Amino acid sequence: MLSFFVDLKFLMFIHLRVHSVYSLLESSVKIEELIGLCLRNKMPAVAITDSGNLFGSLEFAEYAASRGIQLIIGCNIIVKHSEQNLPILLLAKNEQGYTNLVTLVSESFRKRKNNSDIPYVDFDELLNLSTGLIALTGGCLAQLLLGQDKETVEKLLSAFNGHLYVELQRHGLNKELELGRSFDRLCLSAQYTTSCNERCVFSK
Repeated sequence: MLSFFVDLKFLMFIHLRVHSVYSLLESSVKIEELIGLCLRNKMPAVAITDSGNLFGSLEFAEYAASRGIQLIIGCNIIVKHSEQNLPILLLAKNEQGYTNLVTLVSESFRKRKNNSDIPYVDFDELLNLSTGLIALTGGCLAQLLLGQDKETVEKLLSAFNGHLYVELQRHGLNKELELGRSFDRLCLSAQYTTSCNERCVFSK
């Protein structure tokens, strides 16, 4: 959830990691309900970032636009790299980014051999289609840092070219404190921005 100042008096807060009912078996948040919550809490925009699909994008766009809420379309996808399944959150910042996001999600479904397979994209596909996308690292960067895979981290940072946010979450775990220090060093050395997020799957 990135926060930004629109003037000196008001701090606007925007959810950037929200799962809807289209994240099957994960979330109970209905699209109409989500937009209603934004209106009641004076949130000018909100992202929908379902797991592995864009099924809710059209319904989300219609409800958000009709009520004056700026929509942000994204997706939480799985990236396969060196036998690892790395979760990364992608947000479309423009038309090119949306086109690339649709391509990545479509390719992830084409790779499935049966309905039980988890959709995924290859790491190189992500790098090649990063234009117009904003990446929130989530568990992806954590796994890479724990595995001391600095080369892959550098490739991600280079591909997204200033549009990758190091995502911080707090659940009271010792590993989070350890990773937090690594993230701090990474951001200071590479001048990248952090984003403090929490995964939303319930409306209340």
